[in-house]
Amino acid sequence: MSAPMKNVSSLGKLVFERSSFLNEKEKHKERIVEHSFNSSVHIMLPEYAKIPTSVDNLLDGQLAYLAKQVPLQTLVDIEFIDGFIKGGSVLMISHGTAIDTDNCVALLPTGKLVLNLCKDTYQKFGINGQPSHVDKNTGKFVVQVDVLAEKFHPGQKLYDRVKRCLAQLPFFNLLVTWKSNNEKVCTSSIQNYFVSNNIQCSRVKMSKTLHKFTDMRVPIIDSEILCPSNDQQACGYEEMFEWLGACAVGIDMYEEDGYVSTYSCPSPNREVKCCVGCQYQGFFHPETVQQTVDLLRKYMKEKNLPWCSVTVHGFMDTPLSWKYDHGFHRNGDNLYTLLMFRNEDYWMFSGVGGSDICP
Repeated sequence: MSAPMKNVSSLGKLVFERSSFLNEKEKHKERIVEHSFNSSVHIMLPEYAKIPTSVDNLLDGQLAYLAKQVPLQTLVDIEFIDGFIKGGSVLMISHGTAIDTDNCVALLPTGKLVLNLCKDTYQKFGINGQPSHVDKNTGKFVVQVDVLAEKFHPGQKLYDRVKRCLAQLPFFNLLVTWKSNNEKVCTSSIQNYFVSNNIQCSRVKMSKTLHKFTDMRVPIIDSEILCPSNDQQACGYEEMFEWLGACAVGIDMYEEDGYVSTYSCPSPNREVKCCVGCQYQGFFHPETVQQTVDLLRKYMKEKNLPWCSVTVHGFMDTPLSWKYDHGFHRNGDNLYTLLMFRNEDYWMFSGVGGSDICP
């Protein structure tokens, strides 16, 4: 089931979905895979005091790199295409660029090189594209090149033209993460490739923020009760989404203070001895997020936890949010929360910017 949530702000849109991991038509994998450029992952576990070691090691160990001043024609070299695009799942996104006003670049695991170009750059570029769907007033144009196309190789007109046009563009700083198809090939091979081509490439430092809560009140929720009536026996999905957001930023939830600016746990609720939340920041491959979800589902059953959640934020200035054009404008939101229940049901909240297309 999918439905738009209440308009909480004119700046963005929220979409809610309810399904089950046991449903063959469930969409959670599609949502995870298509949300390629992930800047942070937040885990929330009720009734437990620590993040599972397997999950912590996975997220803390995600390898990502910053390659500086990269000539874009390097990305269509046959050696790079064969070794990394065909040899694994590579993701790249321009770093330090503003999506509304600058030229931006992204490379997807599908082999699509996405160029989000300003009007003056596009007019000189030489390859046809389309106006950005986000906002025609920005004057941005999107060019996509399929580097895995059958006839995309040296000597062919398209390949030679693309390489010539890419050479006209300025150099870019690129965030890079890669997963090899061969378990024996180290992920750092992509860093070595750039260094061997005289491109400075260093590992991106991951950061981690841990929140531990004791004797706190937690909303009572039921996977089948979405919009409770007045005699509610459980909180609704909008209240739960808001509460998870408050926990993620470490808001103190006062029960007795009457200040307008305070926030308290929605009712009905119950007190638990402990909860833990942890936010990991860096550049996370969607396959890493999928592995995190699988590990948490298993862990939740082992520890008999009622639910757990994973919230994933995309980069604010990413050229793509899911598979659609993205703009920043006033907030740049592109995120989703997967709230998983012990019975294999799940709730999914997706948040997008006001001008973006909903997934």
